[in-house]
Amino acid sequence: PLALSLQEATSAYRIYLLPETSGGVVPPGKAPLMANGVIGPTPETTIAQYLPRTVSFQPESADLYLVAEVANFATREGGLTSAIVLETPEQAAGAREAADIRSFFSLGVILFMAAHYLIFFVTRRRDRSALLFALFSLGVGVRLLVTERLPVVWWFPEPSRIVFGLTNKVEFLSVYLLLPLFYHFLATVYPRQFPRLLRRVLWAIGGACGLLTAVFPLDVYVHLILYYQLLIVAVGLFVVVGIVRAAAAAEAGALIGLIGFVIFFSAVINDVLSSDGILQTPFLLQYGFLAFIVAQSFLLSVNYDRAMDYAESLNKSLFRFVPREFIHYLGKGSILDVNLGDATEQNMSVLFADIRSFTTLSEGMSPEESFRFLNSYLERVGPIIRQSNGFIDKYIGDGIMALFPRQPEDAVVCGVEMLKAVSLYNQHRARSGYVPIRIGIGIHTGSLVLGTIGENERLNGTVIADAVNVSSRLEGLNKVFGSSLIVTAEIINSLKSPEQYFFRMLGGNEVRGRRGQIMIYEILVPEATKNIEVKRQTKEGFEEGIRLYGERNFLEAGRCFHELLKRDREDAAAAYYLDRCEELMRLSAGLPKS
Repeated sequence: PLALSLQEATSAYRIYLLPETSGGVVPPGKAPLMANGVIGPTPETTIAQYLPRTVSFQPESADLYLVAEVANFATREGGLTSAIVLETPEQAAGAREAADIRSFFSLGVILFMAAHYLIFFVTRRRDRSALLFALFSLGVGVRLLVTERLPVVWWFPEPSRIVFGLTNKVEFLSVYLLLPLFYHFLATVYPRQFPRLLRRVLWAIGGACGLLTAVFPLDVYVHLILYYQLLIVAVGLFVVVGIVRAAAAAEAGALIGLIGFVIFFSAVINDVLSSDGILQTPFLLQYGFLAFIVAQSFLLSVNYDRAMDYAESLNKSLFRFVPREFIHYLGKGSILDVNLGDATEQNMSVLFADIRSFTTLSEGMSPEESFRFLNSYLERVGPIIRQSNGFIDKYIGDGIMALFPRQPEDAVVCGVEMLKAVSLYNQHRARSGYVPIRIGIGIHTGSLVLGTIGENERLNGTVIADAVNVSSRLEGLNKVFGSSLIVTAEIINSLKSPEQYFFRMLGGNEVRGRRGQIMIYEILVPEATKNIEVKRQTKEGFEEGIRLYGERNFLEAGRCFHELLKRDREDAAAAYYLDRCEELMRLSAGLPKS
């Protein structure tokens, strides 16, 4: 047995297999071995059909006549557009199966990419190139449905003038619309290389040809295709030049895009020449487009990696302005999730630090020098805050506000280490001929609210709490007591190992903005305290004076502080309380203030 195959034909035909004795003349009433459509002598009696055929038969003799009768009134080029293949049934079945697999695979990949890019556009509407590529892929897929061995041709096995007319209109419309759509896509990807004017011209020409195709019958609009094919070739060459220019300008992905387009354009040229009968080759549009899809997929992966790198860099940059911990304690996974009014209540310790006499220091500096000085200082103390399990909430001029969510002692450790770092920094400043600096630190702990304030166009993270006000006021009290680090009794009571620190009570103090007094302590650090050994020796006497002062025994308290100042004339806290005792005694005696 043998098999006869004819895979592509857009005309009506009948094929006969005749014995040698017939002389090649078809006897009346002879049934054709294979037929497609309805043959007639006029356009009205002829029905063209596109349906791949394979027929098995048993030859009657060694020598046979193969006679083909063809009627063509629909297409520009008549006759059969592909070779008649004579082979074994097994070979025919294998070829048919391979063709089906290729067609279905191509269609599946193309439609998948159309859906993929369409979803990509839905999630990112600003990228119009994704929508254009999705529509182009969808157009190629629709074209394959009416021109390849795909389900549409098998849905209508019987000859039908309506079916043939509709499928041809879809085929021609796809040609007229895919060109401007593809150029529009490229113009979106490489806007500097492809002018908008040509895009409008192509849409106008393609739209006009599509309208003629939709309105007029096949024997009219079929003659447009030759001129449109010439336009396709011209635009394709222009596109090659444009992408070459983009690659020369080192535009992202241009070289890969050029390789993919050259393969795709070569397949388009093949199909144009094959449809015109110049080449006897199968249509390769879908395979060329698959190559272009591979290139686009590679570019998409590259662009995705670049976008992820950019997003990561952007996140890192954003976290330099908005602390990562702030986002975490708001219960958000990303800064994109933060909205106006988000807030959460937490127990944290608050540290305020400020440079003493910064205004005086900055008066002798230019603006650039002031910023260099501040950044040099912050580069030394900022890492200490992070190492101590805290994070910087904000910079306030030359001041720092830091939060410590774990335990209050983290803030104390941080304050001590900051004072040590400033001591080392002063050694560096001295070698460079600059005056030393001093900082004041205040620490308190308690419940606070983290949240966002502002309006829709401008948000800011902030912390609202009594602990914030208290810490800020404590930092300012360092100027009064000549100290460097002041904390509240709540901080001292929370220390797990208080013996590791040298601190002394500074007494009860009224903090502006808060009712009542709070008990405060000075933590002394050798690197930031003069005569610290004397202060160790006089701690009990100093705290006795504080106790007497609290009992309003100003005479005895004054005597305590007076004795302390004999041993350490630079003890500013003792000097402050001595002045206060003397002043309060004058007032109680009815004398004016000194």
